[in-house]
Order: sequence, then C-alpha cells, then structure tokens
Amino acid sequence: MKKIIIAIQLVLLSSFFFISSAQAEVDDKVTTHVIIVWLDKAGDEKARNKFVEASKKLNNFPGVIHRHVAVVEKSDKSVVNDTFDVMITVTFKNKAAVKAYLDDPKHKEAVKLFKSMANRVEIYNSIDS
Repeated sequence: MKKIIIAIQLVLLSSFFFISSAQAEVDDKVTTHVIIVWLDKAGDEKARNKFVEASKKLNNFPGVIHRHVAVVEKSDKSVVNDTFDVMITVTFKNKAAVKAYLDDPKHKEAVKLFKSMANRVEIYNSIDS
C-alpha cells in the first residue's frame, strides 16, 4: 500500500512539474497586445492626433520589442473593418514585460486620458505559436 501511495505522489509531482514547465514556456513567448479605439469624436483628425501623440509617450519601455500607433485607413472592401479611429500594436518580449508595462504609472495615466477620449475600445492579446 505504501508503494502505491508513493507511486501516486510521484505521478502527481511529475504532473505538477510538467504543468509548471508548460506554463513557463507560455510565459516566455513573445506576446502581442493590440488595442483598437473608436474615439468619441469619430473621424475627428484633431482628436486622433491628440490620441496618437499621447500614445507615443509610451514608446520606450523595457521588454517592448516593437510599438506601433496608426490611424484607420478607409477601405471599400466589405471584409475590412474601417469603423475605428486608432490602432496600437505592442509586441513584448514575454508576459512579464506585458505586466510591467500595464502596471507602470505612465501607462495608467495614459489609459485615463484614452478612456476620456474613447467611445469604445477592444483589446486583443496573442502569443507566438
């Protein structure tokens, strides 16, 4: 009976290490954070420029591989969603860099400004496969 209990404990322990290892692998993958913004003043170039300029203040963070801010390009193709105003794409070294970025006071301050200007925001996160 003792051998069975020890065997079960070893299986559970090895499962824990496998799960921890798999999670660590995911945590170390390049992560992309995409923010799509619809401004209160949709299509207002002045408001877009203010948003873009404020966003650029977040460009130089440790762990950020690339950060890109862009405005919508209108399209006549029905499959293209061109209803938004601004898109921000931030590519991070790993999940720890994402957390540091999101927790940084500069980011939190920018989010307050962005919320005051935005009618709608959608955020998408992905990891490299």
